[in-house]
Amino acid sequence: MGQIEIVQKFLAVLLVLLIIIAAPPGVFGYQTSSDITSLEPQVNDLTGVYGYPAAEFVWEAAALEGQKEEGTFSAAHLSPVTFTGLGIGWEIEAGSGYFAAEEFEIQVRTKGRDGSFSSWQVLEGEFELEDNSTGEYWSELYLTPDQEQHNEFELKLVPPDGAELKSVKVSVADTSLPASLKKEEAPRLQTLSFILEEEDPGGEGEGPEEEGSGEELMQILSSGTGSAPRIITREEWWGNLPADQLNSPNWPPKKISPSHVIIHHTVTQNNPPDPAQAIRSIWHYHANTQGWGDIGYNFLIDQHGNIYQGRYNPWLATTDTQAAHAKQSNAKSFGVSLLGQFHPSLSSPAPGEPTAKAIASLESLIAWRFHQYNLDPQGKAMIETNRYGYAEIPRIAGHRDVQATSCPGDILYAYLPAVRKNVAKLIAEQYAGKQSVKRLAGKDRYQTAAEISKAGWPQGGEAVVLARGDDYADALAGALLAYHLDAPILLTAPDKLNTSTAAEIKRLKVDRAVILGGLGAVSAKVEAELRGLGLSIQRIAGEDRYATAAKIAREVADRGGRIRTAFVVVGTDFADALSASAYAVRFGYPVLMTSTDRLPEATSAVLNDLRIRNTFVVGGEGAVSKAVFNELPRPERIAGKDRYATAVALAEEFLYDGEALYFATGRDFPDAVAGAALAAKNDSGILLLPGDCREPGKVVADFLAEREISEFILLGGTGAISSNLEEWLRNY
Repeated sequence: MGQIEIVQKFLAVLLVLLIIIAAPPGVFGYQTSSDITSLEPQVNDLTGVYGYPAAEFVWEAAALEGQKEEGTFSAAHLSPVTFTGLGIGWEIEAGSGYFAAEEFEIQVRTKGRDGSFSSWQVLEGEFELEDNSTGEYWSELYLTPDQEQHNEFELKLVPPDGAELKSVKVSVADTSLPASLKKEEAPRLQTLSFILEEEDPGGEGEGPEEEGSGEELMQILSSGTGSAPRIITREEWWGNLPADQLNSPNWPPKKISPSHVIIHHTVTQNNPPDPAQAIRSIWHYHANTQGWGDIGYNFLIDQHGNIYQGRYNPWLATTDTQAAHAKQSNAKSFGVSLLGQFHPSLSSPAPGEPTAKAIASLESLIAWRFHQYNLDPQGKAMIETNRYGYAEIPRIAGHRDVQATSCPGDILYAYLPAVRKNVAKLIAEQYAGKQSVKRLAGKDRYQTAAEISKAGWPQGGEAVVLARGDDYADALAGALLAYHLDAPILLTAPDKLNTSTAAEIKRLKVDRAVILGGLGAVSAKVEAELRGLGLSIQRIAGEDRYATAAKIAREVADRGGRIRTAFVVVGTDFADALSASAYAVRFGYPVLMTSTDRLPEATSAVLNDLRIRNTFVVGGEGAVSKAVFNELPRPERIAGKDRYATAVALAEEFLYDGEALYFATGRDFPDAVAGAALAAKNDSGILLLPGDCREPGKVVADFLAEREISEFILLGGTGAISSNLEEWLRNY
């Protein structure tokens, strides 16, 4: 062998040794200095799955043995792909008990092509879906500094005492655009156009028939003029993400009626050079890594004040879809996140102030939505929270108001009082004089119920609740079930399905009907007609109205409803039950029935079986006697001198300013039966009116004079609520 060959071989061996010595942690089996992780992770390159650079690293139980004694999991590894975003997920053993995500300590840093590590960044744990019974947790998303492409990471995960790690996963992705697309992106985003979906999200049938969803509304939204802000749609910020994911096929949109907006920060760089790329990274982390099917926020706002559509929403012009931004509160709120890090105790990324443009866009967006929802920006309302259970919090709230988290950071959170005032001012300036009175009515009670259904469920549904239209006995307690099914209440004659009802069932395209009452209320013939329309049938019936109401409460409890409070009304009259039902439904409380002087066995049993702790008793002692009152758990009476005053007393207790308000005649029941489900769906209530009078009476007039109600909806035709009363309300 010649000297040259010997030197070449020596240099080759030396080069290999140098590579091994200089290799970053995680390469060739080398771990961090703590040497806690005993095995290499399973590395999966997911580029072929997602269509852009992505990978995951998984440490299963065998690789986590060391952390049981040390208490800290540390890992480091090179990535087979470049990445601009990184997230950490972990599971704990089933026997570990329950731990809040915030109890886990997480730090991460990454290395770029220049060979230098970023500073350590602290990440909070989070979980924003409604169920975390699986013991799965996720960190906040980490974005690389200045959105540079990095290829190496180090992390530290410290579980709380007693929490034993089962697995750890690190997911990375590179959502930066190729150079060719970057050239196209800037002018496209400058357009800020709004594209209104014209197709049904299911791909069949007609598109949304929302009022004002035509060409004129499209022009307003695309230009950003009038009250609607300019919004960058998903199509515009999507870049090179897969087109087949654009409309979230794995998470069909669900329309909601929010009572709150919840403000977040993304805990990422305050002035990202490419905000759209940051949003693509957030989308990937939420939709693919965490399995939420889509991005968790409804809207995002960058430092320039640009508003981005978040979660897929074919009804964006008029309402929101349920997202995944605040555990337990998703169904009743829309989420807005400002790009940036606004908490002073977090050092990386460096905290900052939200820009004036970002705050102005936040206020404009909320004013637009709050006017659509008839919400008072300076008011408070009840909402289910992960932090406090049901709690009354400001309608414009921070993430920390509903969950144990520092989000949206002390700095941004301090802006919220001023935001509330400015949103109220914007609404007053932009929508002055726009209070409206609407009437939902048909030629009879059956057609009126169908019109109410169209107003509340314009896109159809999955189920319908059917009640007898000429007797209120079984229908009074049905609103809670309808609410849980997100279904309208329709009416039928006992022995024949009314043509208006049949037509509405066909329009709804439902595949299931829940009948309230036995065969004496809704006959087998009607049931056969429903089956002929292709519906499966469920019937909820008791021996009497008291037992039926109890069965409905049990049905809701079996569906996972949290029932600790109930409304109790007299079962021999409809007025108090109808006035109470919308408010009861809002908070998930059943309406149970009693005789005036005796608590029925069925009612007593369901109170005990469901462990009801509190009761609201509706009506005076002439409706529910003192003796019955004293048998109930922690009773509180809500009553007025008559049915109209009792309805007002309920509104004073449970209705908040700024909301729409529904009116029904106090002299008959069918319109209010059907309307209760709609009022509850829209977080409102029902007031009863005498019907044919020129004015509503002093108690109702005084209540309205003290409240700021933005919209009145009349249930029933002029035979139920006179045109004189309609005119009075229009000018009150």
